[in-house]
Amino acid sequence: MAGSRTVIDTLLCRSPYGEQRCERYVVLAPLAETQRELAALTGAALVSRDGFTPTSYVDSNPDEGVGYNSEDESRGGWVNTTSQELALERTHPTEAPTAWAPVLAALMATPDGSVVRIID
Repeated sequence: MAGSRTVIDTLLCRSPYGEQRCERYVVLAPLAETQRELAALTGAALVSRDGFTPTSYVDSNPDEGVGYNSEDESRGGWVNTTSQELALERTHPTEAPTAWAPVLAALMATPDGSVVRIID
């Protein structure tokens, strides 16, 4: 992503209900943009490059970030600030703490960053 440095780009997969679900986490550190500018640029890239559209669903949890939908109903994504993602983790801890540890470390090391979470 232009204007940022990738801190981590990883895929976490789990099978909560017998069906495998994978989430790709990309933590970005801004090079010159503010955190909010980077989040806006990241959302725009999801739309222009990946064909996502901003979600029309009302988000009951503001820590989820800005949601995006794809034409494939099984895919979706969020763009968030690292601080909001950490707040989300505190209120809704991950089910795979060992696999999550590198992402958590990247979030904590990048307080001014943004995170993209894509569900496949």
